[in-house]
Amino acid sequence: MRLMLAAVFGMIAGALQACPPVPDDLTLQKIYVEPGRHQVWRQGLWAVWFDPGHFSPDDARFVADHLDSARCALLPGYGMVEAPNVDAGVQFNVYLHDPGADDGFGSYGWANGVGQNDLGQPFMTLPQGPHTDPTNLDHEGFHVFQWAATSPGYWNEGDSGWFTETSAQWFAAERTPDDPMIYATASAIAGMPHLSMWHGFYSAQPGDPVHWMTETRQYGMHLFIRMLTERYGLDDRAVTAGFFDGTTLLPQEYLAQALGPDRFARAWGDFAALMTASFVEGSGGPMPAWELSPQQRDMAVAERADLMGMDPNPLVEADIVLKLMTAADWSGPANRLRPRPWSWNVIQLLPEGRDMVLEVDTVDTTGLDLRLVTRRGTEWTLTSVAAGDSLPLSKADSAYLVLVWAPPVFTGAETLDYRVRMQPVAAPASRLSLTNP
Repeated sequence: MRLMLAAVFGMIAGALQACPPVPDDLTLQKIYVEPGRHQVWRQGLWAVWFDPGHFSPDDARFVADHLDSARCALLPGYGMVEAPNVDAGVQFNVYLHDPGADDGFGSYGWANGVGQNDLGQPFMTLPQGPHTDPTNLDHEGFHVFQWAATSPGYWNEGDSGWFTETSAQWFAAERTPDDPMIYATASAIAGMPHLSMWHGFYSAQPGDPVHWMTETRQYGMHLFIRMLTERYGLDDRAVTAGFFDGTTLLPQEYLAQALGPDRFARAWGDFAALMTASFVEGSGGPMPAWELSPQQRDMAVAERADLMGMDPNPLVEADIVLKLMTAADWSGPANRLRPRPWSWNVIQLLPEGRDMVLEVDTVDTTGLDLRLVTRRGTEWTLTSVAAGDSLPLSKADSAYLVLVWAPPVFTGAETLDYRVRMQPVAAPASRLSLTNP
């Protein structure tokens, strides 16, 4: 499999070229517009429609320029495929609209995104505000050239649907990695880490709450993909190649094969530990340096606080599933909070200032990865540990056990049954001093 993927990436790399030209004979598809009211800015592939009472030609030109830039990056550089509108001989319609205003588009109930019109062609709608946000234009532009995906494993459904949004947001982060808000949805992952990597619109289980915390985490998962490409050696083109090579693998398995399953699992454990250090303590001390900058982390914390304040729900905040003290009794999380495949639990350790021995009891340890996250002052330490280890907890201001589950399956929502406890490190046996009588 890895040889096949390498061949795919090699073919893409060999095909790098200048931005593909747009046919100059594309016609205008006048749909959803009112003649005499709506104006259009035509530029290459794009036909940007707007009501001049709400938008200007400069707005339309800005949108077309940025979408041109995204197209030129995606088609040669990432192996994406031209919008199907070109084969149909028509320009790609983009509608600038002002929700709630009388701009001639209000009756359609449009938001922000890419859909399919009544004539079978994809089109884009951009509301006032997001229409000039470069990261939003990159995200939606990615969807345009993702539209013609041919791989059954990558359909926008079930346990593969998450990657439609994750990959688009990853491209936006590739283009503007320093944007303060580019990782704003990452805190939704930290808030419900027991949900699988692929939890999205189409993979929720009965009883899962429908909420910002559960619905937008797929947009935040691009932070993990950025880690893979920036830190673990995953080729950028592995993120996009699977859409078009006919694979039946789900995106998560495709990426694991491209990077190597063991390395992929190790990266997931690192991600879980970094997310714990970054988010569990809210506005705590400096976080470990990684793709998420301190400013981006603070913006994600603020985003979560604002949105949870508007829509509070006690069932969607599960940062910590247990607070574990020294005791002889075993403890485990509530059933609804047990980790699903490719997720994790965070357990707060309250060790009374002493080093402790960790014990974990579970039927199957396959894919189990334990990380200890400790803070002393403003310094964080992230280490791998195993059941039976003596945990260095003395003088720690805070400590968390991150129980990561990365089994060799890439679909489903089966939960891991486990329990844990801490015991004091046994005191060394006293030694007798023998002397001659």
